[in-house]
Amino acid sequence: MKRPKRNSVELFDYQTRKPRLSLFPILSFPLVFETFLRKGKRKKTIADEMVDVGIGFLSASLQLLFHRMASREFVDFVRRSKLDNLLNKLKMVLLSASELLNDAERTQFGSQSVRLWLDELKDAIYQTEDVVYELHSEALQCEMMGQAESGSGTGGIVSQVQGFFSSTSELLPDVVVKLRLSLKNNLDMLEFLVGKNDVVGLIKGVKASPFRRLSKTGLVDEEFYVFGRDADREAIVNLLLSDEEGGHRISVVVIVGMAGIGKTTLAQLVYMDIDKKVRKPFDIKAWITLSDELDVFRSAKKIYEKVTNSLDCCVGETFDKLQLKLKKCLEGKRILFVIDDVWNENPERWYALKSLFESASHGSKIIITTEYVTVGSRTGTVPNYYLETLSEEDSWQLFLKRAFNNVKPSAYKNLEEIGEQIVKKCRGFPLEVTSLAGLLRTELDPRKWKDVLKSEIWDLPQHVHFPALWLSYHYLPPHLKRCFAYCSIFPKGYKFQKHKLILLWMAEDLLVPQNNKTLEEVGEEYFHDLTSRSFFHKSKFYGFTMHELVSDLAQFVSGEYCLRLDDNYLKILPKKTHHFSWTIKEAHINKKLKDVLGEDYSKIHRKTTPPLTLRTRETHIKKLEDLSTEYCLRLYDECLKIYLKKTRHLSWMTNEAHKSKKLEDVPYNNSLRTLLRIDGQFGLNNKFLMHPNSLQNFQCLRVLSLYRVDAVTGLLDFIGKLKLLRYLDLSWTEIKDIPNTICSLYNLQTLLLHYCSNLSMLPGSIGKLKHLRYLDLSNTQVEEIPDAVCNLHDLHTLLLGSCRLISCLPTCMEELINLRHLDIRATSIREIPPQLSNLRYLKISSDFVVGTSSESGIKMLGELQNMCGNLSIKSLEKVLNVDDVLEANLKDEKCITDLSLEWKGNTDDSQKSWEVLNGLQPHINLEQISIINYGGISFSDWVGDHSFSRLVYMSLSKCRKCCHLPPLGQLPSLKSLSIDGFDMVERIGDEFYTCGSSTVTKPFKSLEKLSFKFMPRWKEWSFVDGEVFSQLKELHLMDCPSLTLNKACFPDSLPSLTCLYISKCQHQVVASLLSGQLPLLGSLYIGYCPELESFPERRLPINIHKIEIFGCQNLELFLEEGWPSNLKSLSVGGCGKLFVPHMQWNLQTLTSLTSLHFSCMDELVDSFPEEGQLPTTLTSLTLCHLHNLKSLNGKAFQQLTSLEELSISYCKQLKCMPKEGLPRTLTSLHLSCLDNLKSLNGKALVQLSSLEKLSISYCPQLPCMPEQRLPASLSQLTIEWCRFLNPRCQREIGDDWPMIAHIPCIRINPKLM
Repeated sequence: MKRPKRNSVELFDYQTRKPRLSLFPILSFPLVFETFLRKGKRKKTIADEMVDVGIGFLSASLQLLFHRMASREFVDFVRRSKLDNLLNKLKMVLLSASELLNDAERTQFGSQSVRLWLDELKDAIYQTEDVVYELHSEALQCEMMGQAESGSGTGGIVSQVQGFFSSTSELLPDVVVKLRLSLKNNLDMLEFLVGKNDVVGLIKGVKASPFRRLSKTGLVDEEFYVFGRDADREAIVNLLLSDEEGGHRISVVVIVGMAGIGKTTLAQLVYMDIDKKVRKPFDIKAWITLSDELDVFRSAKKIYEKVTNSLDCCVGETFDKLQLKLKKCLEGKRILFVIDDVWNENPERWYALKSLFESASHGSKIIITTEYVTVGSRTGTVPNYYLETLSEEDSWQLFLKRAFNNVKPSAYKNLEEIGEQIVKKCRGFPLEVTSLAGLLRTELDPRKWKDVLKSEIWDLPQHVHFPALWLSYHYLPPHLKRCFAYCSIFPKGYKFQKHKLILLWMAEDLLVPQNNKTLEEVGEEYFHDLTSRSFFHKSKFYGFTMHELVSDLAQFVSGEYCLRLDDNYLKILPKKTHHFSWTIKEAHINKKLKDVLGEDYSKIHRKTTPPLTLRTRETHIKKLEDLSTEYCLRLYDECLKIYLKKTRHLSWMTNEAHKSKKLEDVPYNNSLRTLLRIDGQFGLNNKFLMHPNSLQNFQCLRVLSLYRVDAVTGLLDFIGKLKLLRYLDLSWTEIKDIPNTICSLYNLQTLLLHYCSNLSMLPGSIGKLKHLRYLDLSNTQVEEIPDAVCNLHDLHTLLLGSCRLISCLPTCMEELINLRHLDIRATSIREIPPQLSNLRYLKISSDFVVGTSSESGIKMLGELQNMCGNLSIKSLEKVLNVDDVLEANLKDEKCITDLSLEWKGNTDDSQKSWEVLNGLQPHINLEQISIINYGGISFSDWVGDHSFSRLVYMSLSKCRKCCHLPPLGQLPSLKSLSIDGFDMVERIGDEFYTCGSSTVTKPFKSLEKLSFKFMPRWKEWSFVDGEVFSQLKELHLMDCPSLTLNKACFPDSLPSLTCLYISKCQHQVVASLLSGQLPLLGSLYIGYCPELESFPERRLPINIHKIEIFGCQNLELFLEEGWPSNLKSLSVGGCGKLFVPHMQWNLQTLTSLTSLHFSCMDELVDSFPEEGQLPTTLTSLTLCHLHNLKSLNGKAFQQLTSLEELSISYCKQLKCMPKEGLPRTLTSLHLSCLDNLKSLNGKALVQLSSLEKLSISYCPQLPCMPEQRLPASLSQLTIEWCRFLNPRCQREIGDDWPMIAHIPCIRINPKLM
């Protein structure tokens, strides 16, 4: 068929329902877009490199739309409302549109008119979906009203139908008329667009050629596959090590290469490998992704938060203060930082960023990955390392691994040759190779492989760097294209959870229903397909993530329909602006305008009568076209007003008010479907920054997340009016109860309430949520699950984990016929209702409490099929018949990964306990196991058997009758082992490492943490010959009073040990362990050792940086010699003899000591400290529970010239702060639980010119704030539970308010003032 000539498309006016002329000629689009790119300064993404395209998933939208229109309740409602004629016309038009989609998707790359037509069609279908879903919602409401009017089923079907018709009639006047008008408008719009197929040159009936659906058997195991980078890894490591020898204190290597070439993967390899190469371990390791951070302060804050694992930086923090905090945090520490994906080339900013690391010690390493050569020239201490593409051979090997899943390609001769040609087109880029390999996996049709090889997409313009990504997306089935595009709502680098993404897909109706599969199973299948095609990658640390370029692709294909509010919001959004006006009054408004126009700001005529509308000036039209398409942005004095006409999905991820304020713009879009707070930040927002009334505008909203949003209670009544809402997340909020308005959301599918710590009950009306599928109540204070929950027949998942007040489940749980997952771990539920065994597909994560009745006995576990995840079996002493244990059949439960077996009370029958344990042998897939209060004399043979190759954690507790330990050294993957309460064990020897027939040569080869507790008779610990505990990092010995270590039987060296914890053991154990070779030991704790009189008694390992000594009541002297040279932190508690008059501490010689903590001393102390006893290098000092401390020695404090943080608490005799004052270097002062404190000594306090944070809590005798105004440097003041201070410091009305009004951040009990 001859293809019609393609012309410019006339756009459609949605209000008049008539065609309108485009705002500028379509043919000018590429030139305009390229001009915009040349002027922009941010990194170019795929979305920047290509002109806007229509999205290739409309066919999936139509499929779901037809499915919704075919539902029984929808058809009945439409017929009764006399809308069926309009709906039939709409179906025909949509079918006509669907016949054009395949050709449109195929030809969009070569035709701008087709791209714009697709974009307009997509918007029209979105609007049609909104109307259809509103119709469907009204139909559901009528059905529910009809059921209510007909009573509880007493009238039968006839009465229910009558009720339905009467309820429909009631809705006709105010609902149906509006819906009819909306349908007519959308029908006209669609007819116009479909009628333009000849103009844009589209052909009906072109068939698509989708790729075969991936099967789960085709998935490659989740493993870190890397080819061709061994030499690069060695080269980077050698550069870092050689630079250290060359004299640089901090070695900086910059890996330079194009996006998708594998820079991040190489950095990961080095990050994991370098520990084995250096002589001394790193104190701090951190991975930091800066990406498009252009602000040094934000970059510094991100680094500080990563290093300290806190969000301690308040909004008012200055860069200088943050810089000092970061420098002090890194001071003297060996660091390994990877700063990934750096874009900023500004030299001044890089020099400022480099200065943050100057305080780190010699031997520190920094690896930077970037696309820009200039970054390396300004930051590297060695020449840039330029990463090359993979060789053809390595690319082919990577392709084979992913596409053929280790099957020899010779088995598919017809595919091998085509595959080699495809790999050549990938040009050695690993990202392209893996994406195409994921696409072709399990596809055995050579024609499909040839389609990929000969695709037009390879011939896209050269500035489209990754055609293979486009090919992978192009060949996705339509339903996967929609799901993938939705992921653009996540920020770059964001780690998302699989189950939450599936819930979001489900709420947005992106999952196409399939026979015999739940929507959750369909979502699992979709997720699996996208992961296997390399669109998603499992994170090494948590959840899943998308590669930067894949994220760019998702953002591009979603277009303006998905929007993220983040730090770059002002700089990104204006590119979609066509008109804007502004009023010039204040400097901060002009700054916002400058963010929009960039360098052109200075060229624009400013001396005009506001508002200036640029579109009225011909000279400015071109500038507006550069900013692209069809939005209108108006900039006023106080805030931005943004009309987000097409945005359907919006997310935000910030706690800072000046950024969250952008939410004020959102109410202007009443078509919004998603308003999602991304759960990557901690702490509550102080304010939602959107008026509650605004929520009523979002009548199309399906997803609403208010995760960690404060003051959410005021929004609840308005949320109840969002009748299309399907997903509601109120997690981590202060909600106290669920109002009935929420329970009227009859479309709601997902309700998340976890960690709502004030929530104590559910209303009976929750049973009205007939379509609820996922209910998360975990970690709440809910006491009872009402019987009404059993009316939720669609409920798929019920999470009650850590609801410790729940003691029983409703008796009618068997009515939840669709329940698949029940989590009742860490609750007070004593018995599981036996009726749950009737739920065939239910998977339970539970604490199974064995009962004495036949219906709650241990054999019921065998009837509860598909147990998964965690299983805790309690009260095993109640097992009456040992044969019942075998019926539990745990050996066949492959999905249980964490098992806990617990007996309670005294277990007199040791043989019975052994038989029960023997019968509860789990499947070898087990990863964690705990055995508690076991009463047998010995363990079953399966405990410690080497076949449990996945077991990483084991705890054996209170096994008081056992005389010997099982052979746990045979477990090849065991990383953590805890043994406590073995009263009868006297010796640990060969039996602990292997059994007689074992061939294991390196016992405990993976063990990293070993703990022995409460072993009263344990006397001897001997080791086997050969290498043992080679990876042991932590050793805890607690309450083992009889243990002695024979040097002849104990190893001379624990080469990997970093933490040693010894408490309530003989002094000989301490001495023996510290006399061995412990080259990596960094942390030492010694507790309750009455024989210890002086410390240290010998030279300690030099790498120890933290020492804690507690409860050594006879310790009276610190010696001058023997301290480790790198000691940074010393904590001493319960060692009263140290505080005798004329203290002999000799700590002034510890020039590396920065943190000192004293606690729990009852001795009388007239004044602290004595002059000359403490090192001047101290930056942090804590005094806690010094019950008889009477005063502070101001002169001695003045000698502490580096002190920054001082904390004093529970010193009941302390009455005032020192008259001589405190060091002027102090930045933080914390005073708490000082019952007799009566004066802050204002004259001295005002001299603290560096003080930033002051906290005063539980000081009941403190009468008022000092008369002198507090230091001007203060940025944060906290006052809690101070009887006199609290009322005096109230805003505006308190007597002391004038003294504190200048402080930016004030918290009173603990409200932010």
